Amino acid sequence: MRSEIKIKDIDVSWVLIIYIALKPLYLSASGTMQICDLFFAAAVAYLAFVKGKFIFSRDSFSAIKLLLILVFYIIMVNGTWFILTEDRGLLVKSLFYVFNLISFCVCCLVATTVGLDKLKRAIAKGCCFSALLTAVGIIIYRGLKARNTGFFNNPNQLGYYSLIILTALLLWPAAFTTFEKLTVATISVWATISSGSKAAIIGLAFMLFIYIVIGRGKITKKKLTIQIALLILFLAAVYYFLYGKSTFISSNATLSYVRYRILHMASENDSSFGFGRGYNRVFEMGNNVFWGMGEGAFDRFQTLRGLEVHSTYASILVSYGIWGTLLFVVCLKKIIIIPGYVKRNLCCLTGIAMYSLTHNGIRNTLIWILFAVMFLEAEGTQKENRDMIENEIENIDQKE
Repeated sequence: MRSEIKIKDIDVSWVLIIYIALKPLYLSASGTMQICDLFFAAAVAYLAFVKGKFIFSRDSFSAIKLLLILVFYIIMVNGTWFILTEDRGLLVKSLFYVFNLISFCVCCLVATTVGLDKLKRAIAKGCCFSALLTAVGIIIYRGLKARNTGFFNNPNQLGYYSLIILTALLLWPAAFTTFEKLTVATISVWATISSGSKAAIIGLAFMLFIYIVIGRGKITKKKLTIQIALLILFLAAVYYFLYGKSTFISSNATLSYVRYRILHMASENDSSFGFGRGYNRVFEMGNNVFWGMGEGAFDRFQTLRGLEVHSTYASILVSYGIWGTLLFVVCLKKIIIIPGYVKRNLCCLTGIAMYSLTHNGIRNTLIWILFAVMFLEAEGTQKENRDMIENEIENIDQKE
């Protein structure tokens, strides 16, 4: 069974390819519409008002409905606090979630109309094109500062983006050609290190470690031998980078800067979770801890006064309270915790999860595209299982 909303059977995978390819281009202030966002909004408007009917599978609506409830709650909380504080930033943050919900729906549309494999190929192509564009940005801006930004507005954005596209590669390696695998893997690691982002580099290292140890499917003797060899090489590379007496590292401004930041992480002011990353703001909420204080009007807080909390987890709790946090958890459980994919999903998302401890990245649209593909992949498997059971029942009935 299918439910129709408005668009005809057409291939709209090109929208995702171009959107992801343009993601590294930041030509305006952070928090505003970039080239990729403007393109995506125009493409969706074109599809909605010029083409035919949107078609989604029945199961897709189970996730979309939950996300609709979450977005409605976010709009309600931010809208209430906007009335009280008159801070327009609260309304802007709500629009991010509406935008991400639309991106989730576009992924569902692609999977329903042209198939999941074509959706994954669109993600792979987009990641490869954007990685190449990122490399150009890093080369153009090399040597200007110890921390490279590429075409992004700040180095943390570059590091987080690189972590996300590498996550996509680890999740769906079969969707990438050999050239795309080498391109995305090489440039994402290079870009992460070039960014000098402690959170992105630690997230990258932790994700690769977990993936090597437990994230590679069924274990055979050959695979176990390869995993042990990869683990030894990985640990040796980390040790050499941090403690090796190499002129290559000491003479490179970026590498020596990254080494210094990681080795002296505990002594940096922004490393403390309470005041440096803003977790102490949770204790300023009072009774608002149940429904949240909205995502904006940050001058209300003493902790990081005037600034956003540097943590996805603390930001969600402070902004949307216990009820909103539970809604986020329910939605993520629906998307990620699915039989047959739990270990793979959790292993591959460890890098993003680690990064989210000290930075707020939940509004990044690429994250919601990954969520959509994970859900749709599991949905396809569940549909195949249902069809198999129905066929078996029909065969039994015919024999009787």
